Amino acid sequence: MKKGSTLIELIVYIGIVTIVLLVAMDFVWQVIYGDVKIRSLRETQQNARFAMEKIVRIIKSASGINSPTAGNSSDSISLKMADSNLNPTTIKVSDAGEIQVTQGTNDSYELTNKRVIVDNLKFTNVSSQGTPGAVRIEMAVKHANPSGRNEYKALINLVSTASLLEGGASGSGTGNCQGTATPCDNFNDQDSCNNQKECSWNDASCTGDCTKCKELDFWQCIFQQGCNFDFRKFKCRGKCTSCDDISNQTLCNVQLGCSWQDAYCSGAATPCQDFTTEETCVSQSGCQWVTQ
Repeated sequence: MKKGSTLIELIVYIGIVTIVLLVAMDFVWQVIYGDVKIRSLRETQQNARFAMEKIVRIIKSASGINSPTAGNSSDSISLKMADSNLNPTTIKVSDAGEIQVTQGTNDSYELTNKRVIVDNLKFTNVSSQGTPGAVRIEMAVKHANPSGRNEYKALINLVSTASLLEGGASGSGTGNCQGTATPCDNFNDQDSCNNQKECSWNDASCTGDCTKCKELDFWQCIFQQGCNFDFRKFKCRGKCTSCDDISNQTLCNVQLGCSWQDAYCSGAATPCQDFTTEETCVSQSGCQWVTQ
C-alpha cells in the first residue's frame, strides 16, 4: 500500500512538472518572438530615419535640381553640385531595394542595408519661383521578410522637405564644416555607427559566469541550460551552458549568473571642424557645410 501511494504521488508530481515546463517553454518562446519583433521594428525605423537624414543633407548641399522639374515627381532625383567631383548626384532605389547614391564618377554607395527593403521612394519638386529650390521626399521602408513570418513584419513611412541653401554648395574651398558631430553612443544600429567617422560597433553579447548546476534548487535547475534534475537523487546535475555560448537575449537573461550586454556604438566622433571638404563634412552626422 505504501509503495502504491509513493508511485501515485510520483506520477502526479511528474505530471505537474511536465505541465509547468510546457507553460514555461511557451512563455519563453513568446518572449523570444516579442524580442525579434521589437528588433525588426527598430532596425526598420533606424534605416529609414538615417536614409532620410542623409538625403535631406545631400539636397541642401546641391546648387540646383536637374530632375524632376518644378511641379513634377519621380522615383529618383538628379542634383547639380558645385563640386565637379560630385556632379551630378543621383539618388534612387537600386534593384536590390536599397537607397543608392551616385556622385559624379565616384562609386555608388547605399544608405540602407540588406535587412530592409525600400518599398517606395518619391521626390516631388516643390520649388517656388525666385527660390533656390525645394524637394518633398516620401519614403516607405519595410523589413526584409522572404518567408513571410509575422515577427519580421515592420513598415515605416516618412515624409520630409528639403530646401536648397541660398547660393548652393561651394565646392571651391570657400566654406567650412560647422555643427556638433553626433556622439557615437547615440547610434543604435551598426550601419549608422560605422558611417560616423571614429565610431565603432560592438556586437551584443551574453556575459558573466553561469551558476553551477549543483548549486541550484529544482525550479532553478529546470530553467538553467545545460542542467538536468535527477529525480532519483533529487539533485541538479550537469554542466551549465557558458554565458559566452548563448546568443539570444532572452535565454541569456534566464540563465542564472549571465547578463545581456546590448550592442553599442563607441568611440569619439570626429569633430565637424576637422573636415575640410564638403563631401566628408556632410557625411558626418550633426555636421553641415556652410559657404562663405
